[in-house]
Amino acid sequence: FNFITFHQKYSYEDFIEGIKPLLQELEVDEAVGQLQFELKKGIFYNSCLEALKLVGYGSFEECQQDKVENRVAKFAEAKGNTSRQFALFIDEINRANISAVFGELITLLEDDKRIGADNEMWVELPYSNEKFSVPGNLYVIGTMNTADRSIALLDIALRRRFEFKALYPEYKESEWWAALLEDINQAIYNWKKNPDFFIGHAFFINRP
Repeated sequence: FNFITFHQKYSYEDFIEGIKPLLQELEVDEAVGQLQFELKKGIFYNSCLEALKLVGYGSFEECQQDKVENRVAKFAEAKGNTSRQFALFIDEINRANISAVFGELITLLEDDKRIGADNEMWVELPYSNEKFSVPGNLYVIGTMNTADRSIALLDIALRRRFEFKALYPEYKESEWWAALLEDINQAIYNWKKNPDFFIGHAFFINRP
């Protein structure tokens, strides 16, 4: 798996691919006039590539040139084999400008548009002109605090492509803090009338 945290300045060039400055390994005063640029792949592209490798492809070109029935069979097998699945965890997914970061991924993330799916779709990346698609064995898992106002920035088009699951505190009777945590959260609910403001067990970690 890979892990990334979104922020307000995060961009498509950081997430998928972009042109980045490259300084030569020279002394600082000599390097000023030696600024060069390189095409750098982002964490989403690299995660997709890792997912491809888990099913036996070394590159997107190799995958695209393979027979359709071979792709379908390989990714169908991967969906039932956890050792051939890859995950990308995106913390604070609602912090970035989603439409600017995801670009064409808004479409490619759909289950039926992925490699090996019924409506498999490939696009040409704008910087490298490389053919690209999202593997069917890649799982994108985003986390966010739903009480945060920035959730309003989460693009409606992207909301339809994710399954949303609320994770509220669990009160285990075997833990000393369970009753206290439940009482605190009940007071919060009485005040806010919204469970999204609940606190979790992390407040009690490493406390005697």
